[in-house]
Amino acid sequence: MSSRKPHSRANGLGGFLKTSLIAAILVPAFAGAQVPTSPPAVTMTGTAPRAVSLDEAVRIAEAQSEQIRIARAGVQRAQGQQYPARSQRFPQLNGSASYTRTLASQFSSIGGSAPAVDTTKPPAPPAPCDQYLRDATATTDERLAGLESANRCALGGNPFSSFGSLGFGAKNQYNLGLAFSQNLFAGGRISGQNQAANAGRRSADIELTAQRAQLRLDVTQAYFDAALADRLVALAESSAVQTENVLRQTRLARNVGNVSEFELLRAQVSSANQRPIVIQRQSDREVAYLRLKQILNLPLEAPLQLTTAVDDAAAVNAALASAGINSDTAAIDRATVRQAAEAIDAQRGLLKVAKSQRFPTLALTSQLLRSGICATAIPARAVSPSWNGGSCMPQ
Repeated sequence: MSSRKPHSRANGLGGFLKTSLIAAILVPAFAGAQVPTSPPAVTMTGTAPRAVSLDEAVRIAEAQSEQIRIARAGVQRAQGQQYPARSQRFPQLNGSASYTRTLASQFSSIGGSAPAVDTTKPPAPPAPCDQYLRDATATTDERLAGLESANRCALGGNPFSSFGSLGFGAKNQYNLGLAFSQNLFAGGRISGQNQAANAGRRSADIELTAQRAQLRLDVTQAYFDAALADRLVALAESSAVQTENVLRQTRLARNVGNVSEFELLRAQVSSANQRPIVIQRQSDREVAYLRLKQILNLPLEAPLQLTTAVDDAAAVNAALASAGINSDTAAIDRATVRQAAEAIDAQRGLLKVAKSQRFPTLALTSQLLRSGICATAIPARAVSPSWNGGSCMPQ
């Protein structure tokens, strides 16, 4: 019996020294790793956080999303392509107006200058030539002399002077036109173009709906990730505070001799192991908030406060419904499948347009033209009308 006691004491002393050595190594390493009583804030600004609900986050994201703007521009472009396709079913009315100013004309020497004067003949009497004609009461000699004077007056004048009243070489010319046309038969070209344009519009609407649903899904996921990160940080900090309290109680119990050195060392290690978890949770929360701010296009330093709880089943279901998420959605209702179907419909319309080129087209056309010529810039007399209408012209 006496030989065993020293051995037992030696083993106890060795175990105590071993435990003390481990404590001497681990305690200084974790001495500075105490969990702070107040956790760091999500943002480093001193302004009041902005309360954001899930519905408000979705509205902000839709107003700031570039993908939504691109999809809306695609819808407007498709709508613009529908207008020219539909307009071919209605009458076409076109108006035109033109003004021509002639600086020099090849007819100016014909209508504007008189022939050279022949000095060997008596000069021609002045115009007007009809003043030399006599009535029936005059004598025969008087009437013959009048005819001779009128003849010499006509021969002595410019024979091309009447060209000045025509439109050849007029200084000012006015042209007004009004054209009317109505397609009667186009061989299916108009219906094919409308079919392709309508398919493009439906495809653009599907793209806009898909982009909205994808954005709502991204916002909902980022929002709940941030809310879950808040909850995980709260749990990690609560666990850190609990382990710190256990360490404090164990240290007090060790001071009075109620617990062993090993229990104190285990409490110190548990408290030290909890701090990396708190730091990791806080880092994940910071990343989640930055991701949410990026989607909402908000300043990264702006503080946020999420008002929709992550464990609220009604809010979660409402968010999923607003995002258009349905686990029972059939493959035919997916956006890509519907867009592919609309693309096929558009190609069928273009095929119909190509086949329509085999047939002649028939259109009803009518034109109303009015033209005016004058020597001054402002017309001095009414312009002359011309109308070509009521004709069916194949094209």
